[in-house]
Amino acid sequence: MRNDYDFQGLDFVEVAWDVTEDGRIVREGRLKAPALGPKQEGELLIPLQGPAPKPGKESFLNVRYVLKADTLWAKRGHAVAWEQIALPPGPEAPPVTLASLPPVELRESSEAFTISGSGFSVAIGRASGALESLRSRGHELIAKPLVPNFWRVPLDNDIGFLLLNDMPKRCAVWKTAGPDRRVTAVRAERIAPQAVRVTAESVLPAASSPYSASYTVYGTGDVVVEARFRPGGALP
Repeated sequence: MRNDYDFQGLDFVEVAWDVTEDGRIVREGRLKAPALGPKQEGELLIPLQGPAPKPGKESFLNVRYVLKADTLWAKRGHAVAWEQIALPPGPEAPPVTLASLPPVELRESSEAFTISGSGFSVAIGRASGALESLRSRGHELIAKPLVPNFWRVPLDNDIGFLLLNDMPKRCAVWKTAGPDRRVTAVRAERIAPQAVRVTAESVLPAASSPYSASYTVYGTGDVVVEARFRPGGALP
Protein backbone atom coordinates (compact mmCIF):
# COMPACT_ATOMS: atom_id res chain seq x y z
CA MET A 1 0.00 0.00 0.00
CA ARG A 2 1.07 3.62 -0.48
CA ASN A 3 0.55 6.69 1.69
CA ASP A 4 -0.25 9.57 -0.66
CA TYR A 5 -0.49 12.17 2.09
CA ASP A 6 2.15 14.93 1.88
CA PHE A 7 2.58 15.61 5.61
CA GLN A 8 0.73 12.89 7.53
CA GLY A 9 1.37 9.29 8.51
CA LEU A 10 -1.24 6.51 8.60
CA ASP A 11 -1.40 6.03 12.36
CA PHE A 12 -4.93 7.51 12.40
CA VAL A 13 -6.50 4.70 10.31
CA GLU A 14 -6.95 0.96 10.53
CA VAL A 15 -7.69 -1.56 7.78
CA ALA A 16 -11.10 -3.21 7.54
CA TRP A 17 -11.33 -6.02 5.00
CA ASP A 18 -13.85 -8.60 3.84
CA VAL A 19 -14.25 -11.28 1.21
CA THR A 20 -17.57 -11.54 -0.59
CA GLU A 21 -19.09 -14.29 -2.71
CA ASP A 22 -21.88 -13.06 -4.97
CA GLY A 23 -22.21 -10.00 -2.71
CA ARG A 24 -22.40 -11.96 0.56
CA ILE A 25 -19.61 -11.52 3.13
CA VAL A 26 -17.96 -14.88 3.92
CA ARG A 27 -14.85 -13.66 5.77
CA GLU A 28 -13.85 -10.36 7.36
CA GLY A 29 -11.40 -8.81 9.76
CA ARG A 30 -9.46 -5.74 10.88
CA LEU A 31 -5.73 -5.00 10.78
CA LYS A 32 -3.37 -2.36 12.03
CA ALA A 33 -2.25 -0.09 9.19
CA PRO A 34 1.48 -0.23 8.38
CA ALA A 35 3.51 2.62 9.90
CA LEU A 36 4.03 4.56 6.69
CA GLY A 37 5.14 8.18 6.59
CA PRO A 38 4.16 10.64 3.85
CA LYS A 39 4.72 9.21 0.34
CA GLN A 40 6.04 5.93 1.71
CA GLU A 41 5.07 2.47 0.47
CA GLY A 42 4.86 -0.86 2.26
CA GLU A 43 3.27 -4.30 2.28
CA LEU A 44 -0.09 -5.09 3.82
CA LEU A 45 -0.58 -8.81 4.47
CA ILE A 46 -4.23 -9.89 4.67
CA PRO A 47 -4.96 -13.38 6.06
CA LEU A 48 -7.20 -14.84 3.39
CA GLN A 49 -6.95 -18.46 4.53
CA GLY A 50 -10.29 -20.15 4.26
CA PRO A 51 -12.38 -22.40 2.07
CA ALA A 52 -11.99 -22.05 -1.68
CA PRO A 53 -14.74 -20.15 -3.55
CA LYS A 54 -17.76 -22.30 -4.29
CA PRO A 55 -18.48 -23.32 -7.88
CA GLY A 56 -19.96 -20.51 -9.96
CA LYS A 57 -19.40 -17.82 -7.30
CA GLU A 58 -17.91 -14.37 -8.00
CA SER A 59 -15.48 -13.36 -5.25
CA PHE A 60 -13.94 -10.01 -4.28
CA LEU A 61 -11.57 -8.75 -1.63
CA ASN A 62 -12.76 -5.38 -0.31
CA VAL A 63 -10.29 -3.25 1.66
CA ARG A 64 -11.28 -0.07 3.50
CA TYR A 65 -9.03 2.32 5.39
CA VAL A 66 -11.17 3.67 8.22
CA LEU A 67 -10.74 6.20 11.03
CA LYS A 68 -9.62 4.70 14.35
CA ALA A 69 -11.29 7.47 16.38
CA ASP A 70 -13.81 10.28 16.04
CA THR A 71 -12.58 13.49 14.42
CA LEU A 72 -14.07 16.95 13.96
CA TRP A 73 -15.12 16.02 10.42
CA ALA A 74 -16.13 12.33 10.65
CA LYS A 75 -16.91 9.57 13.12
CA ARG A 76 -14.84 6.48 13.94
CA GLY A 77 -15.14 3.90 11.17
CA HIS A 78 -15.50 6.45 8.36
CA ALA A 79 -13.69 5.20 5.23
CA VAL A 80 -11.05 7.60 3.90
CA ALA A 81 -10.00 5.23 1.08
CA TRP A 82 -11.00 1.84 -0.28
CA GLU A 83 -10.23 -0.62 -3.03
CA GLN A 84 -11.70 -3.82 -4.44
CA ILE A 85 -9.72 -6.71 -5.88
CA ALA A 86 -11.26 -9.53 -7.92
CA LEU A 87 -10.21 -12.93 -6.57
CA PRO A 88 -9.59 -15.98 -8.77
CA PRO A 89 -12.90 -17.65 -9.54
CA GLY A 90 -13.78 -21.02 -8.09
CA PRO A 91 -14.49 -24.06 -10.25
CA GLU A 92 -17.22 -23.73 -12.84
CA ALA A 93 -20.68 -24.70 -11.71
CA PRO A 94 -21.85 -28.01 -13.18
CA PRO A 95 -24.19 -27.57 -16.14
CA VAL A 96 -27.90 -27.75 -15.39
CA THR A 97 -30.04 -29.80 -17.73
CA LEU A 98 -33.57 -28.76 -18.62
CA ALA A 99 -34.91 -32.15 -17.56
CA SER A 100 -33.57 -31.63 -14.02
CA LEU A 101 -35.63 -28.47 -13.42
CA PRO A 102 -39.01 -28.39 -11.64
CA PRO A 103 -42.09 -28.36 -13.90
CA VAL A 104 -44.09 -25.21 -14.67
CA GLU A 105 -47.78 -24.66 -15.27
CA LEU A 106 -49.19 -22.53 -18.10
CA ARG A 107 -52.56 -20.83 -17.66
CA GLU A 108 -54.22 -18.83 -20.44
CA SER A 109 -56.90 -16.18 -20.01
CA SER A 110 -58.29 -13.35 -22.09
CA GLU A 111 -55.96 -10.95 -20.25
CA ALA A 112 -52.64 -12.77 -19.92
CA PHE A 113 -50.48 -15.86 -20.14
CA THR A 114 -49.43 -16.90 -16.62
CA ILE A 115 -46.58 -19.31 -15.96
CA SER A 116 -46.15 -20.57 -12.41
CA GLY A 117 -43.90 -22.93 -10.53
CA SER A 118 -42.56 -23.58 -7.07
CA GLY A 119 -42.75 -20.25 -5.24
CA PHE A 120 -43.14 -17.99 -8.29
CA SER A 121 -45.43 -16.83 -11.08
CA VAL A 122 -44.90 -14.75 -14.23
CA ALA A 123 -47.62 -13.00 -16.27
CA ILE A 124 -47.30 -11.57 -19.80
CA GLY A 125 -50.24 -9.46 -20.93
CA ARG A 126 -52.05 -10.25 -24.16
CA ALA A 127 -52.77 -6.59 -24.89
CA SER A 128 -49.44 -5.13 -23.72
CA GLY A 129 -47.14 -7.94 -24.81
CA ALA A 130 -45.12 -6.99 -21.72
CA LEU A 131 -44.06 -8.60 -18.47
CA GLU A 132 -46.88 -7.43 -16.20
CA SER A 133 -46.27 -9.47 -13.05
CA LEU A 134 -43.36 -11.28 -11.45
CA ARG A 135 -44.19 -12.78 -8.07
CA SER A 136 -41.66 -14.55 -5.86
CA ARG A 137 -42.75 -16.25 -2.63
CA GLY A 138 -45.84 -14.08 -2.42
CA HIS A 139 -44.12 -10.77 -3.19
CA GLU A 140 -44.84 -8.76 -6.35
CA LEU A 141 -41.60 -7.45 -7.86
CA ILE A 142 -43.02 -5.29 -10.67
CA ALA A 143 -44.85 -1.99 -10.17
CA LYS A 144 -46.07 -1.68 -13.77
CA PRO A 145 -45.61 -3.50 -17.11
CA LEU A 146 -42.02 -3.51 -18.37
CA VAL A 147 -42.06 -1.94 -21.83
CA PRO A 148 -39.06 -1.48 -24.17
CA ASN A 149 -37.22 1.81 -23.71
CA PHE A 150 -35.17 3.56 -26.41
CA TRP A 151 -34.74 6.90 -24.65
CA ARG A 152 -32.71 8.54 -21.91
CA VAL A 153 -32.66 12.02 -20.37
CA PRO A 154 -30.77 14.34 -22.80
CA LEU A 155 -27.48 15.79 -21.61
CA ASP A 156 -26.19 19.29 -22.19
CA ASN A 157 -24.06 18.05 -25.09
CA ASP A 158 -27.13 16.39 -26.64
CA ILE A 159 -28.87 19.76 -26.81
CA GLY A 160 -25.75 21.57 -27.97
CA PHE A 161 -24.73 25.23 -27.97
CA LEU A 162 -27.51 27.36 -29.52
CA LEU A 163 -29.40 24.11 -30.20
CA LEU A 164 -26.92 23.15 -32.93
CA ASN A 165 -27.27 19.49 -32.01
CA ASP A 166 -30.88 19.51 -30.68
CA MET A 167 -31.00 15.76 -30.14
CA PRO A 168 -34.26 15.92 -28.12
CA LYS A 169 -36.09 17.18 -31.21
CA ARG A 170 -34.04 15.41 -33.87
CA CYS A 171 -34.43 11.99 -32.19
CA ALA A 172 -37.86 12.55 -30.63
CA VAL A 173 -39.31 9.54 -32.46
CA TRP A 174 -37.43 7.26 -30.04
CA LYS A 175 -39.00 8.81 -26.95
CA THR A 176 -42.38 7.23 -27.69
CA ALA A 177 -41.17 4.21 -29.66
CA GLY A 178 -41.62 1.82 -26.75
CA PRO A 179 -44.75 3.12 -25.01
CA ASP A 180 -46.62 3.74 -28.29
CA ARG A 181 -45.77 0.43 -29.98
CA ARG A 182 -48.69 -1.52 -31.47
CA VAL A 183 -48.88 -5.14 -30.31
CA THR A 184 -49.95 -7.41 -33.17
CA ALA A 185 -49.69 -10.90 -31.68
CA VAL A 186 -48.85 -12.67 -28.41
CA ARG A 187 -48.46 -16.45 -28.34
CA ALA A 188 -47.23 -19.06 -25.89
CA GLU A 189 -45.47 -22.36 -26.56
CA ARG A 190 -44.43 -25.10 -24.19
CA ILE A 191 -40.80 -25.97 -24.84
CA ALA A 192 -40.72 -28.72 -22.23
CA PRO A 193 -42.54 -29.62 -19.01
CA GLN A 194 -40.00 -27.34 -17.28
CA ALA A 195 -40.14 -24.29 -19.61
CA VAL A 196 -42.60 -22.06 -21.45
CA ARG A 197 -41.82 -19.33 -23.98
CA VAL A 198 -44.16 -16.38 -24.66
CA THR A 199 -43.44 -14.27 -27.75
CA ALA A 200 -44.92 -10.81 -28.33
CA GLU A 201 -44.82 -9.26 -31.81
CA SER A 202 -45.31 -5.53 -32.23
CA VAL A 203 -44.66 -2.55 -34.50
CA LEU A 204 -42.88 0.59 -33.33
CA PRO A 205 -44.15 3.98 -34.51
CA ALA A 206 -40.53 4.74 -35.47
CA ALA A 207 -40.71 4.07 -39.23
CA SER A 208 -43.16 1.20 -38.62
CA SER A 209 -40.29 -0.98 -37.41
CA PRO A 210 -41.03 -4.59 -36.40
CA TYR A 211 -40.10 -5.45 -32.83
CA SER A 212 -40.48 -8.73 -30.97
CA ALA A 213 -39.77 -9.83 -27.41
CA SER A 214 -39.70 -13.38 -26.09
CA TYR A 215 -39.92 -14.42 -22.45
CA THR A 216 -38.67 -17.92 -21.64
CA VAL A 217 -39.70 -18.97 -18.14
CA TYR A 218 -37.94 -21.92 -16.50
CA GLY A 219 -38.91 -24.06 -13.54
CA THR A 220 -36.27 -22.34 -11.41
CA GLY A 221 -38.14 -19.03 -11.76
CA ASP A 222 -35.52 -17.62 -14.14
CA VAL A 223 -36.94 -15.47 -16.97
CA VAL A 224 -34.75 -15.05 -20.06
CA VAL A 225 -35.81 -12.06 -22.19
CA GLU A 226 -34.70 -11.71 -25.81
CA ALA A 227 -35.60 -8.77 -28.06
CA ARG A 228 -35.32 -8.32 -31.84
CA PHE A 229 -35.67 -5.08 -33.78
CA ARG A 230 -35.53 -4.36 -37.52
CA PRO A 231 -35.50 -0.73 -38.77
CA GLY A 232 -38.46 -0.11 -41.05
CA GLY A 233 -36.79 2.81 -42.80
CA ALA A 234 -34.48 5.77 -42.30
CA LEU A 235 -34.24 6.58 -38.60
CA PRO A 236 -32.26 9.10 -36.54
